[in-house]
Amino acid sequence: MPDAAAFPPAGPALIDPFGRRVTYLRLSVTDRCDFRCV
Repeated sequence: MPDAAAFPPAGPALIDPFGRRVTYLRLSVTDRCDFRCV
């Protein structure tokens, strides 16, 4: 696994409409997700 120095610095944090910082993001590539992709 590459060390953290190999990655460029992160940009601004994503903030949801309630002011919470988004620390992960899950995308579904199908129109229905049965959560087996986890």
